[in-house]
Amino acid sequence: MAGVPQIAVVGASGDLGRLILAKLYDVVEIEVSGTSRKPALLSDFLKHEEPPGILELDLEDVSAAAEALQGFDKIIFCPILSLSAPVGLELRKLGSEAQMIFFSSNNVGLDFESPVYEELRQAEVKISEMSGVWSIIRPTMIYGFLGDGNIGRLVQFAMTKSWMPMIGSGNALQQPIHYDDLCDLTVDLVLREDAPPREIGAAGPDCVSLAELYDKIIAAAERNVRCIRPPLGLIKPLLGKNGKIGPISAAQIRRAEIDKRPTWPLPEGWTAKISLEEGISDLVSQFRANAHK
Repeated sequence: MAGVPQIAVVGASGDLGRLILAKLYDVVEIEVSGTSRKPALLSDFLKHEEPPGILELDLEDVSAAAEALQGFDKIIFCPILSLSAPVGLELRKLGSEAQMIFFSSNNVGLDFESPVYEELRQAEVKISEMSGVWSIIRPTMIYGFLGDGNIGRLVQFAMTKSWMPMIGSGNALQQPIHYDDLCDLTVDLVLREDAPPREIGAAGPDCVSLAELYDKIIAAAERNVRCIRPPLGLIKPLLGKNGKIGPISAAQIRRAEIDKRPTWPLPEGWTAKISLEEGISDLVSQFRANAHK
């Protein structure tokens, strides 16, 4: 259909990409396609009478990925910016004028020691020098699925153990954002008729200390779980080969006393809707539902 915006959701088989693709599928004024390195993971979308296009795409093959995306008017890159940026830049070289949305991390503005965040920082700089319409979103801690590696992992720990390790004083502030809210923000940005803001923070509605976050998780779990705070000097030697002890990673230890507030402004007029209590309660429900399968 001539004149209908063509939108691609790159990395649509991931947790965030799947939500975005499903939401855009219900928008009648657009045509949307999802991409994945493993298209079979999106087979459930093919059950619709008029399915969105499902494309096989590997961002590590920069030239082939850019070539495949050339015909789209708007592109949402769900994989992390360090993987997505080279394809976005190559698209501009090929003459694409597509609006592009990328995801970085709020930790880029907090952690200046990690090589991971230094790589993201450099990718942000490259995109900031790119022509055309683009946005980079820096989400705070993302949660909403048991496998999210953040609150989901802590909930699973609280539901199966009698104790939970907390690193540091517990005073550092946290402002997590639920996947559903991040999805809604992204869809709002890609459907805007005017140019969206370029550097965007994304955070949930509740700002709590780490200790308060643990209290909310333990209360939702409805179990007798003790929170222990081992000294950092004892914790570091116990880190496993994967750099973790229980649900705690070495990177989290390094940032234990840093406030995790948004490092870029939130979009004007936008507010996340899902409260921490609601999001954590849903995670507990997910855990119990999985346990009974």
